[in-house]
Amino acid sequence: TQSSLSTLDELFSNGEFAHVCGVALRPEPEYWIKQAASLSQRQEYVMELIRVVPRPFLLYVTKRKEAENWRQIIRSMQIQRCGMVHGATSAGEREIVIDQWRGGHLECVVATSAFGLGMDKRDVRAVIHACVPESVDRYYQEVGRSGRDGNASVSFLVHCESDLDVARTISSDRIISVEKGLPRWKAMIRTADSSDGMYSVRLDSKTSTVRQDTESNENWNLSTLVLLHRAGVIELCSSSPPNISRGDAESDSEFEARVDHEMTQYRMTLPIKLLVDGHDKESIWATTVEETRTIMQQPGWQGFIGMQRLLSGTVEIGEALCSAYEVIEDGKTVRPSHVCAGCPVCRKQQSATGLFNFPEPDLVSCVDIDYQKARQLFRSDAKLVFVSCPDTTDAISKSCDAFIHLMLRRLAAMGIVEFAVPESWMQSSEWKRIHDSSPNDFVIGRKLRERDDFENQLRVPRATCFLPDERLPIPEHISLIERPFHIVFADENTPDREFPHKKHFDLTPSIALRDILRRMQQ
Repeated sequence: TQSSLSTLDELFSNGEFAHVCGVALRPEPEYWIKQAASLSQRQEYVMELIRVVPRPFLLYVTKRKEAENWRQIIRSMQIQRCGMVHGATSAGEREIVIDQWRGGHLECVVATSAFGLGMDKRDVRAVIHACVPESVDRYYQEVGRSGRDGNASVSFLVHCESDLDVARTISSDRIISVEKGLPRWKAMIRTADSSDGMYSVRLDSKTSTVRQDTESNENWNLSTLVLLHRAGVIELCSSSPPNISRGDAESDSEFEARVDHEMTQYRMTLPIKLLVDGHDKESIWATTVEETRTIMQQPGWQGFIGMQRLLSGTVEIGEALCSAYEVIEDGKTVRPSHVCAGCPVCRKQQSATGLFNFPEPDLVSCVDIDYQKARQLFRSDAKLVFVSCPDTTDAISKSCDAFIHLMLRRLAAMGIVEFAVPESWMQSSEWKRIHDSSPNDFVIGRKLRERDDFENQLRVPRATCFLPDERLPIPEHISLIERPFHIVFADENTPDREFPHKKHFDLTPSIALRDILRRMQQ
């Protein structure tokens, strides 16, 4: 979303931020939404869905108690292979459920939004929501855990009137309040270690009202620090993880226990810089911090309003998702490619299902590629330079291949990034040596005569080598490829494309390979 992009920019960019967008909506899920008149009616609807939906399926709820209740209900329906994950599930239990789910040993998992992040199980066929997610983003992320194998999936959302109050509360409580945040900040800074203007605060610090060490307490402390960072009161910094060496007398279990302890301490400690005097004063929190908090809350409210519109049946889901994931940066708007496999509005209007198209990627602007040494070697200000290589009758021809390989390795070291070579080269050790010569350990490989519809959207220096390919005319599109610098190697007897009885280099200016080799030796 626009909000998450802005957060990444603000927290991590240090003033230098760029992104590449190739955004598309998932074409697999079909959407169904139903309002129940009461909690008991919603339970009846969901139980009926559980009996008939394709498996495996996910059942999402909002609260821990709801997850526990639904697991009991599902098991009472003789579905014993049912897992459960919520915010209070221990790490060990979570791993067991995830392993069973991935391995196909569970028919369903009852979960809160704490489950599923980063997990790619491809054959999930259905997602049921017995709740109202607090935002369109959460709803779509959870629906999107189905149909990842490209086959059809289905989403059901069954809601009650009271679910909206719960969703509204969650959307407003996501950013910590001044009343709760200030005591947490005072507890963290009071117990922080300081050195050279840096403070190491503990995420497990507790206020007087917190009795136990919990993950929730750590998350709220982290939320407090993020709020202060975005308000410009502090700067979040980073530190290298500890270098843990095994002691000579340590057993395996002792060393593992010490590693776990030291890494836990590392994760609990966060270095910061203080940027504002009076950081612990109510006046700063009531003005600077509260103003930032209000701004940070706006995306949450927008997400909740988006969910209200979806539930009302007045907006087509594909269009709502396109709006939610619209990004505007540097005056440029990026919207996902619209698609909808079916939703309440589509069915009501009997409109055609939107066709799915893969998005075209943004133009990638490459920076900090220094290829001036390569340009100096060829002594040319032109963007396109042809190099004529000796034919089979020339004495140097026996070593021509070796010289070409050497030349391409040198060019990679001089900043040439893209190489178009015969396909057979890509299977040889010479291709790996070209890669290894790059100062960035990165080259782009192209099959020599393969066309690319997007080849003019790449802004990197390129070398094209027609040796030892058959002696054919150079295709027209090679001369039309847009690159800041493009070097083309070809046999000096290559026929011209328009006048086959003539040689290409009789009509096109070029530099002889032997001259380039001579310059390299100087």
